Amino acid sequence: MGKKNFSSTHYLPAKRALGGRPTVKISYFSDNYKPQGKFAGVIMYHWRGQFQWQNEHLNWDGRAFYVAILDTSKWPQNAFRRAGQGMVHDYIFKQTFGEQFQHNTASVGGFAVVDGQPRFSSMWLNTNQYCRYSDGDKYLSEQEQALVGFAVREWMKHGTHHVASIPDWLDQKLSSGP
Repeated sequence: MGKKNFSSTHYLPAKRALGGRPTVKISYFSDNYKPQGKFAGVIMYHWRGQFQWQNEHLNWDGRAFYVAILDTSKWPQNAFRRAGQGMVHDYIFKQTFGEQFQHNTASVGGFAVVDGQPRFSSMWLNTNQYCRYSDGDKYLSEQEQALVGFAVREWMKHGTHHVASIPDWLDQKLSSGP
């Protein structure tokens, strides 16, 4: 599911690279939560192999674990097109990072929030051949689901442009096993 061996390929290397427990950053460029809304989301684990990067498209610094959540009701009609089997994640990736997903070596996860409930699948981002860590399953791994679920709850509670410390229970879950 999602990213195989998430702990050893993503979370523990991010902890080492960032010098301690990472945080979750809800993007300044995200949309505000609405209980009956439909949102597409992307979480960036690393950009071109780096756990810290410069997002030149938005002229903003980024780092693992950066989360963008956009209200799909604000999107133009042509944003809803099939990319592989998906409908929205190619568009949110381009809007957030300024390039097509297949043009770089980003490691990301795709998800949605529909009527206040997270959905942990993306045919486009989670199974994409361009991410060497994908196991080909459209669903995020159990660890990714825990991380994204935490991020979504923080976004609902605190809104955009929010940095959340990863709590002990989540750090333990993300640090252990596959």
